[in-house]
Amino acid sequence: SSYKPPPLSRSLTVLSSAKVLPVAYASASAALLYKATIKLNTSTKAEIAVLLSTSALSLINFAQLDNAKLKSAKIAYTENTGPSSSGRAKQERQAALTWKSVVRIKIIGNVLGLLRMCFATKMVGLMRGAA
Repeated sequence: SSYKPPPLSRSLTVLSSAKVLPVAYASASAALLYKATIKLNTSTKAEIAVLLSTSALSLINFAQLDNAKLKSAKIAYTENTGPSSSGRAKQERQAALTWKSVVRIKIIGNVLGLLRMCFATKMVGLMRGAA
C-alpha cells in the first residue's frame, strides 16, 4: 500500500494573440458577409451596406491595425517593465502597462461588437454592435 501514482503532467498550449486575432476577425468578417447574403432579399439597403462595410473593415483594417497595436504594446511592456520605484523609469513602466491595458480593452471591445452584430436579429442590435 505504499504505491504513489506519478504526478500529473499538465501542459498548456499557449497561442499567441497575434495569431488568434486574424482568425477572429476573418471569422467575424465571414459571418457578417454570410448574414448580408441571407438578408439580401428581406432587409433594407442600409442594413446590407452596414453588414458589408463592417465585414470588409474587420477583415482589412481591424486585423492589421490591432496586430500592430498589440505588437507595439508588447514591445513597450517588455522594454519598460523592469523594477523601478520612482522617477522617469516608473513613469515609463506605468505608461507601458497602461498602453497594454488600453490596447487589450479596445481589441476585446471590437471583437464583442462584431459578435453582437453577427447575432443581432434587428437593426437596433446591429447598430449597437457597430457602435
